[in-house]
Amino acid sequence: MKCLKYFCRGLIIALLFLTNPLLAQPTFQVWSPDWIFASDYGTDQATWFVDSNSFELWIVCAYHQNTDALSDIRLLVSVPDGETGSIVITDVPYTGTNEPTFIGMYSDPSFFPPGANFNSHYPLDGAISDFIIYDMDPVADVGIPIFEYNADNYGSISPTNSTGQVKRYLVTVSGYSWVHFDMYGRETQGIDYKWKSSWDVMPSRYDVTYISGLNTLQMLEPNGSENLVAGHIYVIRWWSTGSISDVLIEYSSNNGIVWNNVNVVPNTGTYNWLVPWVDSSECLVRISNADDPNISDTSDGVFTIGHNTVPVVSNVTASQRIDGSKLVDIYYDVNDVDGDLCTIWVQVSDDGGTTWNVRSRTFVEGSDVGVGIAPGTGKYVIWDCGTDLPGANGTNYKIRVYTDDDDGDGPGVMLPVPGSWFPYQNVSQPEDWIFVDSLLIDKYEVTNVQRQL
Repeated sequence: MKCLKYFCRGLIIALLFLTNPLLAQPTFQVWSPDWIFASDYGTDQATWFVDSNSFELWIVCAYHQNTDALSDIRLLVSVPDGETGSIVITDVPYTGTNEPTFIGMYSDPSFFPPGANFNSHYPLDGAISDFIIYDMDPVADVGIPIFEYNADNYGSISPTNSTGQVKRYLVTVSGYSWVHFDMYGRETQGIDYKWKSSWDVMPSRYDVTYISGLNTLQMLEPNGSENLVAGHIYVIRWWSTGSISDVLIEYSSNNGIVWNNVNVVPNTGTYNWLVPWVDSSECLVRISNADDPNISDTSDGVFTIGHNTVPVVSNVTASQRIDGSKLVDIYYDVNDVDGDLCTIWVQVSDDGGTTWNVRSRTFVEGSDVGVGIAPGTGKYVIWDCGTDLPGANGTNYKIRVYTDDDDGDGPGVMLPVPGSWFPYQNVSQPEDWIFVDSLLIDKYEVTNVQRQL
């Protein structure tokens, strides 16, 4: 069960209005353009959260198809039971919004009008909250298109087919650890009326909560459906608010049944993760406040960790030019399922492939040889045979192309180094070249730093 899920700013709002009426459109909504995330936090479910003690608050009033009037509009402000503080609510200048009128403060929901049959809604409980009521009348249908500000499922903003009025206020809070904003009022249809509230369609979704010093975390990557390669470095990314110093990073390879510690790291928003040697399509990453594990977030969906696939070379052809240049044209294809860059060697044999110890180190610039070669077809190498083998002549020469993507296929893997010529020099002699037979070397041998050979 995720303790926190939220959706960052930047929602794309549809420009086309719905042609058919929406089912159960809310009549009253409270929303803030200064929200930082939407959904659940502790006991408060599906709400728009703000963490600044000064923010803009909108009350949204919808006139539906059969609505004749909206009246007795009340802003219901819930604050922690027994706490003291202050709330200042003023209109946003030049928006046509009137100042609210303070009605009173109550210790229980006895202020509800007679006949109002409201659903159960957090935090409308005298044991949890005290309540402050403001009169927000009048409200009219001024023709403003009304959107649905739904805090469920990480937040969404959708057009409706209703018009009405949106009143904008500036709110400043001090002293209270949290403040919850709802609204209710009376809808008149002909000779009938009903009491409506911001929670009558659902027990939550259309309200705003301010929390002082709010600490939150959101997992950005991996967040589901990614394909990670064991032994690779993957950058875990997250987002946070508040004052979280360090985070605990964990992973699961069985959809959250068992969690394995990765590291406790500073809350920088990124971590270079050496992907573990597991093979699973049910992996998750969880990030938590190291000082408070209740503040955490987990990948929205599972992702896959698999082992690296060894690259394959095929279709090798070689031909010596007949223009006297002693250049050899070599073509090959290299395929790597993981898309890794490859290291390419060219090996030469002068005895039909029994041994591969002929010097081959001089290649024309731009040849697809060495490190950082992308997989693909029609790769092209020009070997300067005349420089490496001056005066050589024979009929048993063979060429082969060798590749590796430097990722290995398991922990402690040994990297193959093909036999080849290497420069050699000591302090008393000029540079010379020596041939070294093929060998295996550990990635971390000698320096404990991965080397690209």
